[in-house]
Amino acid sequence: MFSAFHHFRPAAAKSILKDAFDHRRAICIFESGVSPPLGIVLAILLIPVNVLLLMPFARPFRWSYLAFTYLIPLMPFIILWDGIVSHLRLYSTKEINELTKDLQAPDYVWDAGFIHISGLPGGLPYLIGRPAPRQGSHSIE
Repeated sequence: MFSAFHHFRPAAAKSILKDAFDHRRAICIFESGVSPPLGIVLAILLIPVNVLLLMPFARPFRWSYLAFTYLIPLMPFIILWDGIVSHLRLYSTKEINELTKDLQAPDYVWDAGFIHISGLPGGLPYLIGRPAPRQGSHSIE
């Protein structure tokens, strides 16, 4: 799941994780936002500029996209608002640990953290749940 987990309220998010856990299925969750407050500052600085630069290349092409970007600049503000709200809804490491604390078993492991990307402070959050390797089995790590 990429850049979508923050759209689920805690009960629904827990249900998604519990389903993977109960069925011993792997689940990978990656978010593309940096945690607040840094993520909000970056959104305020970068989103409007990116919308102005990239909107002519948006597909499918619509004249209304250009009109509401350059003549009546609603699109930069709408997309900025969406970005800020999304950053505020990102689950923190503490919240992720809370969602998975009741989903523990010797045959299932959770790994949460941040993917560090050069030039991006803090990193991007992730959560991976998967069946634990069996004793004596070989796994590629």
